[in-house]
Amino acid sequence: MAENRSGGRIKDDLLTLTQEENLMRYGLSASNRGDFADRTSFPAQSSVLDEEALFHRVVPQYQLLSAEGCVFFSRGDADVYQIRTVGPTYYLKIYRPPDPVEKAEAEGRLVTQLLEHGASVVAAIPRHDEAFATEIAASEGARVALVFEEAPPCRLDASDEDACRRLGEAVARLHAAGDAIDGGAAEIFDSPDLLCFAERLAYGEDYAQLQELQRRLTERLRELPGASQDGDIGWCHGDLGLCNIRCREDGSVVFFDFGDARFIPRAAELVRMRGALRKHDAPEQSEELWAVFEEAYARVRPVPGRTDSEERCQLLGALRRIGWIGGVMGSCPLRMGTEDFNPEWVRKQLMGIQQSVAHILDQP
Repeated sequence: MAENRSGGRIKDDLLTLTQEENLMRYGLSASNRGDFADRTSFPAQSSVLDEEALFHRVVPQYQLLSAEGCVFFSRGDADVYQIRTVGPTYYLKIYRPPDPVEKAEAEGRLVTQLLEHGASVVAAIPRHDEAFATEIAASEGARVALVFEEAPPCRLDASDEDACRRLGEAVARLHAAGDAIDGGAAEIFDSPDLLCFAERLAYGEDYAQLQELQRRLTERLRELPGASQDGDIGWCHGDLGLCNIRCREDGSVVFFDFGDARFIPRAAELVRMRGALRKHDAPEQSEELWAVFEEAYARVRPVPGRTDSEERCQLLGALRRIGWIGGVMGSCPLRMGTEDFNPEWVRKQLMGIQQSVAHILDQP
């Protein structure tokens, strides 16, 4: 048995943890007497919340038709549960720390405003008190829930010219809807610096290389001709890949998962979209289909400049990959046992980024 917590080596070690959040992280709390006591439950790195508890304690807070059940659906950056009702199906999304309730609430309100201004997005469902986010006290700390309608089942065929035309118009309408919303809540959506989880990173040397590469790419991007002319800034989806796009039966395009929404240059969003289309198109069709996309976008609003710059596309793509890898590294403790991330994987990704932009960074 370990030494008594009222004295001895264990207490001496714990006394070095002066911040309350560090004490709570290890499952300990300080009493009024200054000694330490175990919490009711041992803390978890990543919990899976009980379906029945969610059904009885969280689902009733939302404006839904009579709910009949709540079942676990998928696990990833967030846990998703399927809510069955007498009518439509809904989805309960449970975020992981450190995403605060304020960010989830802002996401629900942003999606609602985009809908009101003509964007085609999957709607967030409000609670009975008209709020969107519900905070849940989980083993690893507060987790936040949102409820959304079900996205259409059909995926967009990026090799089809008509689909690219509909996509271009839909992205333009999304940006036009964002133009009608001020950026007052933009700071809530801002991603924390990759160092936000630095104390948990297992691969410090690799992280340092990512950070240095990020600095060099950002400097190079600022040196490109016309870099100071990018004035089309506003609300963007932030993660506009084909995995976050669906089509209704009539072919109309729908966007969902706005957890990475950003107040950024629209050109960056289009560069991201162009890269997503290139991955799914035949090489000989790529430029032709992108021209169709831009032509359709221009029917709704002016196309942001410089999306035709190959160098700019490569730099923005590399920066996005760095952000993604940094986030993966930082959240490893929360995903342990569910995904295979290790130093070899990180170094392979880092090498791929360096190779993709070496010809740009080596230029004088």
